[in-house]
Amino acid sequence: MSQEITEVPPVGNNNGSIELQLIPSPTTTVESLSPPEEYPTTIEPKPSPAATKETQKRKRGFRIRRIRQNKKNEKDWFHKMRGWIMIVGVQVAAVTYASGLSPPGGSWQDDKVGPDGHIAGHAILHDKSKSRYTTFYYANATAFMASLVIIVLIMNEKFYLKRPKVIALNFSMVLGLMSLMLAYAAGSARRITTSIYVIVLAVGILVFVFLSSHFLKHVGLWITNCCPFMGQLCPKCMRTLTGKKGKHNHLKKEEEDDRHVQDRTLAVDV
Repeated sequence: MSQEITEVPPVGNNNGSIELQLIPSPTTTVESLSPPEEYPTTIEPKPSPAATKETQKRKRGFRIRRIRQNKKNEKDWFHKMRGWIMIVGVQVAAVTYASGLSPPGGSWQDDKVGPDGHIAGHAILHDKSKSRYTTFYYANATAFMASLVIIVLIMNEKFYLKRPKVIALNFSMVLGLMSLMLAYAAGSARRITTSIYVIVLAVGILVFVFLSSHFLKHVGLWITNCCPFMGQLCPKCMRTLTGKKGKHNHLKKEEEDDRHVQDRTLAVDV
Protein backbone atom coordinates (compact mmCIF):
# COMPACT_ATOMS: atom_id res chain seq x y z
CA MET A 1 0.00 0.00 0.00
CA SER A 2 1.48 3.36 -1.01
CA GLN A 3 1.68 6.20 1.45
CA GLU A 4 1.39 9.91 0.81
CA ILE A 5 3.11 12.59 2.83
CA THR A 6 0.63 15.16 4.03
CA GLU A 7 1.76 18.23 5.75
CA VAL A 8 -0.05 18.99 9.01
CA PRO A 9 0.16 21.98 11.22
CA PRO A 10 3.46 22.02 13.03
CA VAL A 11 3.50 20.77 16.50
CA GLY A 12 6.00 22.36 18.73
CA ASN A 13 8.16 20.57 21.25
CA ASN A 14 9.81 21.76 24.32
CA ASN A 15 13.07 22.11 22.47
CA GLY A 16 11.44 24.21 19.67
CA SER A 17 11.69 21.58 16.83
CA ILE A 18 8.95 20.87 14.24
CA GLU A 19 7.53 17.37 13.72
CA LEU A 20 6.00 16.02 10.49
CA GLN A 21 3.39 13.24 10.77
CA LEU A 22 2.78 10.63 8.00
CA ILE A 23 -0.95 10.02 7.37
CA PRO A 24 -2.06 7.11 5.09
CA SER A 25 -4.00 8.18 2.04
CA PRO A 26 -7.47 6.60 2.13
CA THR A 27 -8.05 6.72 -1.68
CA THR A 28 -4.80 5.36 -3.10
CA THR A 29 -4.48 1.51 -3.62
CA VAL A 30 -2.20 -0.87 -5.46
CA GLU A 31 -4.97 -1.84 -7.86
CA SER A 32 -5.55 1.73 -8.86
CA LEU A 33 -1.85 2.15 -9.63
CA SER A 34 -1.56 -1.04 -11.80
CA PRO A 35 -1.72 -0.55 -15.59
CA PRO A 36 -4.92 -1.63 -17.43
CA GLU A 37 -5.09 -5.20 -18.76
CA GLU A 38 -4.25 -5.52 -22.46
CA TYR A 39 -5.62 -8.26 -24.75
CA PRO A 40 -3.41 -9.63 -27.57
CA THR A 41 -4.59 -8.64 -31.01
CA THR A 42 -3.39 -10.12 -34.30
CA ILE A 43 -3.53 -8.00 -37.40
CA GLU A 44 -2.84 -9.91 -40.60
CA PRO A 45 -1.41 -7.79 -43.35
CA LYS A 46 -3.36 -7.72 -46.57
CA PRO A 47 -1.57 -9.79 -49.20
CA SER A 48 -0.18 -8.01 -52.15
CA PRO A 49 -1.66 -8.57 -55.64
CA ALA A 50 1.52 -10.36 -56.69
CA ALA A 51 1.20 -12.87 -53.82
CA THR A 52 -2.48 -13.48 -54.63
CA LYS A 53 -1.64 -14.04 -58.28
CA GLU A 54 1.14 -16.46 -57.35
CA THR A 55 -1.24 -18.41 -55.10
CA GLN A 56 -3.83 -18.71 -57.87
CA LYS A 57 -1.12 -19.79 -60.29
CA ARG A 58 0.08 -22.55 -57.96
CA LYS A 59 -3.48 -23.73 -57.37
CA ARG A 60 -4.06 -23.88 -61.11
CA GLY A 61 -0.85 -25.88 -61.52
CA PHE A 62 -1.99 -28.44 -58.93
CA ARG A 63 -5.30 -28.83 -60.74
CA ILE A 64 -3.57 -29.35 -64.08
CA ARG A 65 -1.28 -32.01 -62.61
CA ARG A 66 -4.25 -33.81 -61.07
CA ILE A 67 -6.10 -33.78 -64.40
CA ARG A 68 -3.04 -35.20 -66.15
CA GLN A 69 -2.73 -37.94 -63.53
CA ASN A 70 -6.40 -38.87 -63.98
CA LYS A 71 -5.96 -39.02 -67.75
CA LYS A 72 -2.92 -41.25 -67.32
CA ASN A 73 -4.86 -43.60 -65.05
CA GLU A 74 -7.72 -43.78 -67.57
CA LYS A 75 -5.26 -44.52 -70.36
CA ASP A 76 -3.70 -47.34 -68.35
CA TRP A 77 -7.18 -48.72 -67.65
CA PHE A 78 -7.99 -48.60 -71.39
CA HIS A 79 -4.80 -50.48 -72.25
CA LYS A 80 -5.54 -53.21 -69.70
CA MET A 81 -9.11 -53.57 -70.92
CA ARG A 82 -7.86 -53.72 -74.49
CA GLY A 83 -5.64 -56.68 -73.66
CA TRP A 84 -8.39 -58.62 -71.90
CA ILE A 85 -10.94 -57.95 -74.64
CA MET A 86 -8.44 -59.02 -77.29
CA ILE A 87 -7.75 -62.32 -75.50
CA VAL A 88 -11.44 -63.14 -75.06
CA GLY A 89 -12.24 -62.10 -78.64
CA VAL A 90 -9.56 -64.34 -80.10
CA GLN A 91 -10.72 -67.30 -78.00
CA VAL A 92 -14.36 -66.84 -79.00
CA ALA A 93 -13.41 -66.50 -82.67
CA ALA A 94 -11.36 -69.70 -82.56
CA VAL A 95 -14.08 -71.72 -80.82
CA THR A 96 -16.91 -70.52 -83.05
CA TYR A 97 -14.83 -71.03 -86.20
CA ALA A 98 -14.12 -74.65 -85.27
CA SER A 99 -17.78 -75.23 -84.34
CA GLY A 100 -18.94 -73.82 -87.66
CA LEU A 101 -16.72 -76.14 -89.69
CA SER A 102 -17.57 -79.21 -87.59
CA PRO A 103 -21.14 -78.78 -86.22
CA PRO A 104 -22.33 -80.92 -83.30
CA GLY A 105 -23.21 -84.41 -84.40
CA GLY A 106 -20.81 -84.31 -87.33
CA SER A 107 -21.60 -84.45 -91.06
CA TRP A 108 -22.75 -87.16 -93.43
CA GLN A 109 -19.90 -89.04 -95.06
CA ASP A 110 -21.81 -90.42 -98.07
CA ASP A 111 -24.83 -89.78 -100.24
CA LYS A 112 -28.07 -91.67 -99.82
CA VAL A 113 -31.08 -91.63 -102.11
CA GLY A 114 -34.59 -92.18 -100.78
CA PRO A 115 -37.08 -90.81 -98.28
CA ASP A 116 -34.40 -90.81 -95.57
CA GLY A 117 -31.67 -89.76 -97.97
CA HIS A 118 -28.93 -87.30 -97.23
CA ILE A 119 -26.03 -85.59 -98.93
CA ALA A 120 -22.39 -85.96 -97.96
CA GLY A 121 -21.05 -82.95 -96.08
CA HIS A 122 -24.40 -81.80 -94.69
CA ALA A 123 -24.83 -81.56 -90.94
CA ILE A 124 -26.51 -84.54 -89.35
CA LEU A 125 -28.16 -82.26 -86.76
CA HIS A 126 -29.85 -80.33 -89.58
CA ASP A 127 -31.63 -83.45 -90.84
CA LYS A 128 -32.47 -84.87 -87.42
CA SER A 129 -33.47 -81.68 -85.53
CA LYS A 130 -33.76 -78.65 -87.75
CA SER A 131 -34.86 -76.26 -84.97
CA ARG A 132 -31.83 -77.08 -82.84
CA TYR A 133 -29.49 -76.71 -85.78
CA THR A 134 -31.03 -73.35 -86.74
CA THR A 135 -30.61 -72.05 -83.19
CA PHE A 136 -27.03 -73.30 -83.07
CA TYR A 137 -26.19 -71.83 -86.47
CA TYR A 138 -27.43 -68.29 -85.77
CA ALA A 139 -26.05 -68.16 -82.25
CA ASN A 140 -22.65 -69.43 -83.37
CA ALA A 141 -22.57 -67.02 -86.32
CA THR A 142 -23.45 -64.07 -84.06
CA ALA A 143 -20.66 -64.90 -81.63
CA PHE A 144 -18.16 -65.38 -84.46
CA MET A 145 -18.99 -62.09 -86.20
CA ALA A 146 -19.05 -60.15 -82.92
CA SER A 147 -15.58 -61.40 -82.01
CA LEU A 148 -14.20 -60.55 -85.46
CA VAL A 149 -15.63 -57.03 -85.35
CA ILE A 150 -14.18 -56.46 -81.89
CA ILE A 151 -10.74 -57.70 -82.94
CA VAL A 152 -10.70 -55.40 -85.97
CA LEU A 153 -11.92 -52.33 -84.07
CA ILE A 154 -9.64 -52.79 -81.10
CA MET A 155 -6.55 -52.60 -83.31
CA ASN A 156 -7.27 -48.90 -83.85
CA GLU A 157 -5.80 -46.96 -80.93
CA LYS A 158 -8.03 -43.92 -81.46
CA PHE A 159 -11.12 -46.08 -81.10
CA TYR A 160 -10.52 -47.65 -77.70
CA LEU A 161 -9.11 -44.53 -75.99
CA LYS A 162 -12.64 -43.27 -75.31
CA ARG A 163 -14.52 -44.70 -72.35
CA PRO A 164 -17.94 -44.97 -74.10
CA LYS A 165 -16.36 -46.92 -76.95
CA VAL A 166 -14.64 -49.29 -74.53
CA ILE A 167 -17.98 -49.84 -72.79
CA ALA A 168 -19.51 -50.60 -76.20
CA LEU A 169 -16.74 -53.13 -76.81
CA ASN A 170 -17.46 -54.76 -73.47
CA PHE A 171 -21.15 -54.96 -74.33
CA SER A 172 -20.30 -56.55 -77.67
CA MET A 173 -18.09 -59.06 -75.94
CA VAL A 174 -20.88 -59.97 -73.51
CA LEU A 175 -23.20 -60.40 -76.50
CA GLY A 176 -20.68 -62.73 -78.13
CA LEU A 177 -20.29 -64.79 -74.96
CA MET A 178 -24.06 -65.08 -74.52
CA SER A 179 -24.42 -66.21 -78.14
CA LEU A 180 -21.65 -68.75 -77.60
CA MET A 181 -23.46 -70.06 -74.53
CA LEU A 182 -26.73 -70.34 -76.50
CA ALA A 183 -24.96 -72.21 -79.29
CA TYR A 184 -23.48 -74.62 -76.75
CA ALA A 185 -26.90 -75.25 -75.21
CA ALA A 186 -28.53 -75.85 -78.61
CA GLY A 187 -25.76 -78.15 -79.81
CA SER A 188 -25.32 -80.27 -76.70
CA ALA A 189 -28.83 -80.58 -75.21
CA ARG A 190 -31.39 -82.88 -76.82
CA ARG A 191 -34.40 -81.35 -75.10
CA ILE A 192 -35.69 -77.81 -75.02
CA THR A 193 -36.14 -77.90 -71.26
CA THR A 194 -32.49 -78.83 -70.80
CA SER A 195 -31.41 -75.90 -72.98
CA ILE A 196 -33.59 -73.56 -70.93
CA TYR A 197 -32.05 -74.87 -67.71
CA VAL A 198 -28.54 -74.31 -69.06
CA ILE A 199 -29.35 -70.74 -70.16
CA VAL A 200 -30.99 -69.87 -66.83
CA LEU A 201 -28.00 -71.31 -64.95
CA ALA A 202 -25.52 -69.31 -67.02
CA VAL A 203 -27.49 -66.08 -66.59
CA GLY A 204 -27.70 -66.72 -62.85
CA ILE A 205 -23.93 -67.18 -62.68
CA LEU A 206 -23.36 -63.88 -64.51
CA VAL A 207 -25.73 -62.05 -62.19
CA PHE A 208 -23.99 -63.58 -59.18
CA VAL A 209 -20.60 -62.45 -60.48
CA PHE A 210 -21.81 -58.86 -60.89
CA LEU A 211 -23.49 -58.77 -57.48
CA SER A 212 -20.67 -60.53 -55.63
CA SER A 213 -18.32 -57.57 -56.13
CA HIS A 214 -20.73 -55.21 -54.33
CA PHE A 215 -21.42 -57.83 -51.66
CA LEU A 216 -17.72 -58.39 -50.99
CA LYS A 217 -17.18 -54.64 -50.80
CA HIS A 218 -19.79 -54.29 -48.05
CA VAL A 219 -18.34 -57.32 -46.25
CA GLY A 220 -14.87 -55.77 -46.38
CA LEU A 221 -16.15 -52.45 -44.98
CA TRP A 222 -17.97 -54.30 -42.19
CA ILE A 223 -14.82 -56.26 -41.28
CA THR A 224 -12.76 -53.05 -41.33
CA ASN A 225 -15.16 -51.29 -38.96
CA CYS A 226 -15.65 -54.23 -36.58
CA CYS A 227 -12.10 -55.59 -36.60
CA PRO A 228 -9.60 -52.79 -37.31
CA PHE A 229 -6.68 -55.11 -36.57
CA MET A 230 -7.50 -57.07 -39.74
CA GLY A 231 -6.41 -54.07 -41.79
CA GLN A 232 -3.04 -54.13 -40.04
CA LEU A 233 -2.59 -57.89 -40.42
CA CYS A 234 -3.44 -57.99 -44.13
CA PRO A 235 -3.85 -54.47 -45.56
CA LYS A 236 -3.61 -55.67 -49.16
CA CYS A 237 -6.50 -58.12 -48.69
CA MET A 238 -8.69 -55.48 -47.08
CA ARG A 239 -7.96 -53.01 -49.88
CA THR A 240 -8.93 -55.67 -52.40
CA LEU A 241 -12.22 -56.39 -50.62
CA THR A 242 -13.21 -52.77 -50.06
CA GLY A 243 -11.97 -51.60 -53.44
CA LYS A 244 -9.80 -48.88 -51.89
CA LYS A 245 -6.35 -48.61 -53.41
CA GLY A 246 -3.35 -47.19 -51.65
CA LYS A 247 -2.23 -43.79 -52.83
CA HIS A 248 1.26 -43.10 -53.99
CA ASN A 249 3.47 -40.76 -52.09
CA HIS A 250 3.55 -38.14 -54.82
CA LEU A 251 -0.25 -38.06 -54.97
CA LYS A 252 -0.42 -37.64 -51.20
CA LYS A 253 2.07 -34.79 -51.40
CA GLU A 254 0.11 -33.08 -54.15
CA GLU A 255 -3.09 -33.38 -52.12
CA GLU A 256 -1.40 -31.88 -49.06
CA ASP A 257 0.01 -29.01 -51.13
CA ASP A 258 -3.39 -28.41 -52.69
CA ARG A 259 -4.97 -28.36 -49.22
CA HIS A 260 -2.40 -25.80 -48.04
CA VAL A 261 -3.08 -23.63 -51.07
CA GLN A 262 -6.82 -23.75 -50.41
CA ASP A 263 -6.27 -22.77 -46.77
CA ARG A 264 -4.12 -19.84 -47.83
CA THR A 265 -6.70 -18.77 -50.37
CA LEU A 266 -9.42 -18.82 -47.72
CA ALA A 267 -7.23 -16.75 -45.40
CA VAL A 268 -6.66 -14.21 -48.17
CA ASP A 269 -10.39 -13.99 -48.90
CA VAL A 270 -11.17 -13.45 -45.22
